[in-house]
This record gives sequence, structure tokens and C-alpha cells, in this order.
Amino acid sequence: MSRTESTTRFSPVERWRHVTPLERRLRGLLGADFASAYLFVLPTLIIMGGLIAYPFARAFYIGFTRTLGREIGPFVGLANYRALWADRFYRESVAVTTHYTVWSVAIALAVSLLAALLMRREPAYAYASAGPAWADGGSCESRSRRWRNAGDLEARLRRAERAARRDSWENA
Repeated sequence: MSRTESTTRFSPVERWRHVTPLERRLRGLLGADFASAYLFVLPTLIIMGGLIAYPFARAFYIGFTRTLGREIGPFVGLANYRALWADRFYRESVAVTTHYTVWSVAIALAVSLLAALLMRREPAYAYASAGPAWADGGSCESRSRRWRNAGDLEARLRRAERAARRDSWENA
């Protein structure tokens, strides 16, 4: 083996088979056995294509034809959609559906944000002192820092870790 062969970054497979730069890059990103994953994904792609993609594409095509029964009629282009949009009841149903969708998403978003805010909030009495700043040994600055960090998860974890360390030293 020559010196240049031993210092190359090619695997033994790449030495006897031409490997494209794209394939080499994919191996670096996805791992050496990324190609065998296609064998495992293929059945899923076939099933999804048969159950979802084919009916969707067929319905899309049928929308541009004059079809009344099971037999697909002649191609008519956008005539079906022009006739549909001319119908007042269809336009009203589109308006009602849009109205319902916008409001349901807005309400769900507002309720979710409110729930998240309520879950993160700590009670106000947890950081309130009974007296002036000098009575509890802290300054106004440290109290404002405590209020600012009240909802900070990282600060809570640090406090819990310090308390656990302190308790372990006291109990040892």
C-alpha cells in the first residue's frame, strides 16, 4: 500500500466503487448506513402514496373534468370552479367556514397562552417581605432581582441545586 492510499479519507468501499461527493456528504451527515434506510422507508412511502397521494391527485384531476358518475368525463378546465363560485350558497359556506376557522384558532391560541402564563406564574407572596428592605437583610436591589428571577426556571433550578447541596452537607 502506498503512502497516499493510507492517508486518504476514503472507506474500503469507496476505493473500489465510485462514490459521488453528494453521497459522501450524506454519509457524513446521516451516517454510513443511510442508504439501507430506504429499504425500511419504502413500504411506508408505498402505503402513504396509495392511501393519500393517489386519491388526492385523482380528485384534483377530476375537479377539472365534467364527471357525473364513476366514469371520468371530458376535460373542462376551470369551468367547474367558475360555476361553483357563482353559487351564492357556496360563497356563504366558504365565509362561514373561514369565520369559524379564524375564531377557533384565535381562541385556542389565547387560551393556550393564558394557560402557559398561569402555569409559569409564582404566587406574589413567595417573594414579598413583611417589613422594610433592611428588616429581612436584603436591599431593594436584591429584592428586585428576586422578583425578576421569580419566574426564571434556570434560577429556580440553581436555587434547588444549592439547597440540595447545603442539605447534603448538613446531613452528612
